[in-house]
Amino acid sequence: PPKDINEPFFGAGKIFLSCMQGVGTLIVTLLIYFFGLKMGYAENEVRTFTFIALIASNIAIILSNRSWNTNIFNILKTKNGTVKWVVGGAIFFLALILNVPFLREMFQFQEVGIGEILFCAVAGFLSIVWFEVYKQVSGRLSFRLMNPPK
Repeated sequence: PPKDINEPFFGAGKIFLSCMQGVGTLIVTLLIYFFGLKMGYAENEVRTFTFIALIASNIAIILSNRSWNTNIFNILKTKNGTVKWVVGGAIFFLALILNVPFLREMFQFQEVGIGEILFCAVAGFLSIVWFEVYKQVSGRLSFRLMNPPK
């Protein structure tokens, strides 16, 4: 349904949740960074891991924020051409940066294996798990509030 005309476009709750999504991304990228250093990876490898996790987190936020009520799996089923271009473009340019030596050197990245890339991408996507749980819990609560048991 359309939004109430008197409802502010950016309410305090949405701003707070958006900031928390940023904090989730920050936590994941810092964990990847410090984990990489602790495991003895070179600085350029750790920079690469952190960047991959950051891009994956941002893609996850884009996908998750398409609906503040529906879970991400249902969101992914809904067609949206713009999202395909944005997400596809992000993945394409990430692949270019990771595979073209000139770009890799420009970003001071190092070539990394597919397992490391997948690990960092999954970690990035995990940054929104809390928001997906929040959507499910808040959806159930509002359903119960609107439809109390008889």
